Amino acid sequence: MLEEEEEEEEEEGRVILHQLLFVAGMIEVLAIPLQKPPPISPCPSVFTYALEEKTGAWKGIIVVTPTKLPLHVRVELFMKGQLSEKKYNGALVLAENEDMVRERLLAKDYSLVKYNLYFSPHYLVPLVQRILVNGKIVCQGPDKFYIPLISGRVVTEIVMDHILQEDDPSIIFGDAFSDNSRCGLIPTAKPLILHSTATSRGQWPWHAAIYKNGLYLCAGALITQSAVLTVAHCVTNSEVAEDHSKFTVHLGKYHLRKEDDGAQEAKVDKIYVHPSFNSTTFYSDLAVLRLASPVTLTEYVTPVCLESGIDVRSFEEPRGYVAGWGMDEQGAQTEDLRMAIMPIVPQEVCLRSYPEFFGYFSNNKTFCAGNRNGTSPCNGDSGGAMVQPRSADNGTQVWFLRGLVSLSVSKVNGTKRICNSEHYTVFTDVTKHLRWISQHIK
Repeated sequence: MLEEEEEEEEEEGRVILHQLLFVAGMIEVLAIPLQKPPPISPCPSVFTYALEEKTGAWKGIIVVTPTKLPLHVRVELFMKGQLSEKKYNGALVLAENEDMVRERLLAKDYSLVKYNLYFSPHYLVPLVQRILVNGKIVCQGPDKFYIPLISGRVVTEIVMDHILQEDDPSIIFGDAFSDNSRCGLIPTAKPLILHSTATSRGQWPWHAAIYKNGLYLCAGALITQSAVLTVAHCVTNSEVAEDHSKFTVHLGKYHLRKEDDGAQEAKVDKIYVHPSFNSTTFYSDLAVLRLASPVTLTEYVTPVCLESGIDVRSFEEPRGYVAGWGMDEQGAQTEDLRMAIMPIVPQEVCLRSYPEFFGYFSNNKTFCAGNRNGTSPCNGDSGGAMVQPRSADNGTQVWFLRGLVSLSVSKVNGTKRICNSEHYTVFTDVTKHLRWISQHIK
């Protein structure tokens, strides 16, 4: 009997897939056992299992008929065995552009909506128990306790939700701020240095340095006097927010290791992690740090503006400015704040450039940017803001937040793995998360 079990385990482990995981600012390739063929769907017209050609992993495809906004799709799954993590590492995401689906529903076009259901690669493919659309059951599977496959074993229930809200037109420039006259302004005029990575003090007054246990960790962007926006993977462990007392935020800094006159340090009072954040796919890689006390606005400390969603294709020259203290070309942490000017590229261009990577990590909540010429954000730049200028009616230049540095392809540099600037960088699209952000900064 023991020999038979060993043979089954050996057979199950023969096939492997390589999954990209982002670890401490680096991408590493790990060999993970491929799961057995999935079970039969209880409702093929609504849910089917499909094999991802790029990764060799199983996923679910859900097609539903919407009836209204908000559109709430819930998937209830179960599998044998227990989780070895605090949270099941899967994701339910729209397979279509979120804004286009919302526009269809607002126009009372209730044509089919498609979702992708990504399973954790660490467990067997789960079975579907129920799928609900706005509380109505559209797919009913068998009860978990009557399936011979898992009878008598430990059963884990998994629930995934996706809610498509109505767009909120009130979330525009200034509405989220108590002092909106100050956001996005650079009090002391600073010339932009277009052909260098050098910056000057006060040029990016919203740039935040996030420290964990006294050590620099990631960047962020000041969006109100009491809130800093950063990426979730910097402040979470297994998708759960870490203890807020471990973190401090430094604003008005130009030198990473030296003291700067006018710099301010703030304790973190609360960490809000986006509920859709997935630490495997980096979906909705976003978090809000609420500061224990408001910072003082000065020429070196000023919040950046938020705005309603913008399609990057609407800009004649879609590019953004990214500042940071990431590693330089030699893999050393920079001391002075530096800047990169990065063109935003269409999603299809990004995908074709490296489908094995960007096919996994880019989605409808991200965008790609970069020059692929040695100039890009690097390790230590995660959470850094991409900003873009607008001209106000009075001619004043106002800066708006477009996205946050999320992750990039890595390469080996001596004994370390650092970012590969010959590839594009993936940014969390802030304009696709404005409703959630506004709920946590008021």
